Amino acid sequence: MLTAQQKLLTCRIKLAESYQTVLLHLNWQDFSSQDLLLIDYIPSNEQYENNLTGLLNGAYLTRFGKDYLVSKLRIGDQPRGILFNVIGMHGYNEHFGYLAGDRFLIKISKQLQKFVHRNYSVSGIKAGIYYYTNAREIIKSAIDKARKALQYTGDDLTQLYHVFDESVQEKYVNRDYVLTHFQEALDKRWIKPYYQMETRSRKVKEHEKRTSAGISF
Repeated sequence: MLTAQQKLLTCRIKLAESYQTVLLHLNWQDFSSQDLLLIDYIPSNEQYENNLTGLLNGAYLTRFGKDYLVSKLRIGDQPRGILFNVIGMHGYNEHFGYLAGDRFLIKISKQLQKFVHRNYSVSGIKAGIYYYTNAREIIKSAIDKARKALQYTGDDLTQLYHVFDESVQEKYVNRDYVLTHFQEALDKRWIKPYYQMETRSRKVKEHEKRTSAGISF
């Protein structure tokens, strides 16, 4: 464990006279000039895995994600939170069926693993990226900012990713202001309705008259 290159290890150990697969999360800390190894022991990793792809899920990220990001900051690395979205997944399921959609997601998950480990490019997905710099920031906040950056790409299929920046922040600050002050705007008559009279031309009326009489043209 002291020489492990990864913070997540899967191993088999003997528990209650039987061998079980367990998940170990490692965290190194300096304690009085000594290396202190902290281990989170998880008897079953099912709660931290996606049932379809086998990848670690949001529950694992919520529990252990911040520790990983902070450890990267401590050694001078610049960790990034990246939120991916598969383009047109709903339409794919409707056209090919949900079983085919599941197989497609499994294939995408394998491509993402190659992307992370070997820096391959993955087509058909969009991403929102957030640079994590504040060790006090909770992991949910970092994920939310990556999600906002993803949503900022909009429907433009040529923009495959966006990094969270001031433009993204300003957009959502303005949106939140509108939502939280909407009732105030109505009460103070900052929002005014304007009505336009609906009219039908003589030609439209004649067409409706002919159609109702069974005449088509």
